Amino acid sequence: MHRLSVDIAGVLIGRFDKLSDKKREDERSRIAYLLRQAIPNDTPVLDHLPNGRPILSSTHNISISHTGQWGAIYIVPPPFIPGIDIEEVSDRALRVCGRFMNDKEMELLTSASLEQQQLLSTIIWSAKETAFKIFNPPDANLQARFDTSLPSTLPSEGDLFSFGLTYSKPYPPALSITIQAVYTEGIVLTCAQYAPAID
Repeated sequence: MHRLSVDIAGVLIGRFDKLSDKKREDERSRIAYLLRQAIPNDTPVLDHLPNGRPILSSTHNISISHTGQWGAIYIVPPPFIPGIDIEEVSDRALRVCGRFMNDKEMELLTSASLEQQQLLSTIIWSAKETAFKIFNPPDANLQARFDTSLPSTLPSEGDLFSFGLTYSKPYPPALSITIQAVYTEGIVLTCAQYAPAID
């Protein structure tokens, strides 16, 4: 495994050799390995809620992501809810950007150079996936529910950067989180955490 160093507490990310021809089995093995690296003594058991959200048999909260040969986890203490997403930079997000980008984001995208459009669309997609994992909205409308506030110029490869994301719930008020992101080694990693208000 090649471990990628990112300066975000609770985040572990690695690129793994292919273990088998079974994609899901490989993904589970990667996440289990990262979990053992994060919590080597009394490593908690990973399970999932009916809605698919991963949970640990400990007091920590976890979010997981994988793409290609990459796996990533984000572990935080309660009451925080983590979200993490990792995406390989390609034209995939750019091809479907009209499905998840709002007008403001599309304007930013069209003002970028062609080479930056793939990266920008991947960052926006990844940020919205991160937020989806945190808020688990009743619908999957990433275009209407989530609004990013990206910097006007993207940072250099390898630089950690942050930007805002607003979640417009079916009922007010909207909620805001700070997305932390990095683009390196052909991938985009985004993560955030949210502490729900206690009534």
